[in-house]
Amino acid sequence: SVKAVTMGAKVQWEFGDGQTGDQLNPTHVYLHPGQFSVKMSVHRGAKPLEVISRVQVRRPLQPDDGKRKPDQLADYLPLLANYDPRTLGGPGLLQLVRAFDQADKTSDAVRAGRVAFQSDAASYDDSVLHDLARLVGPMIRDRQDNPTGALELWQAAAGLLRRDAWKGECAIEAADIC
Repeated sequence: SVKAVTMGAKVQWEFGDGQTGDQLNPTHVYLHPGQFSVKMSVHRGAKPLEVISRVQVRRPLQPDDGKRKPDQLADYLPLLANYDPRTLGGPGLLQLVRAFDQADKTSDAVRAGRVAFQSDAASYDDSVLHDLARLVGPMIRDRQDNPTGALELWQAAAGLLRRDAWKGECAIEAADIC
């Protein structure tokens, strides 16, 4: 963005993955590879100026020259902590939960992962729901020592999944807790 265009204006970003921002020069982390449409809106006067660009995100490359250290997950946690898990698609939500889990942020991982099993949540495909249940269910039961919360999650998963084998697996986990 050019300072002359944005001076005194309100800037709004839509990053194409459900996340937004209002900083002039934001930093954003994409949680999975793909093509994303990024929109910047500059509100100055009656009609906003909008610029849309496509961004191709690939798997991160590990530096092999020995001069630069690889990115560390801890460097990005402050950004990820502000993400709204309700607006992420399935792959993004799963990666957010995995990132929090890897960083030993169990309560953040559980908070994000539960979104997929709430009645007002957008529908996710079976493989994402199954992976989230298998990841978040044990966190709630074992790390948070909350069998009631884990039971609720497994029951919700069993009710949402369409594949019989996965539905049965979640029902067995719920029965085990009972």
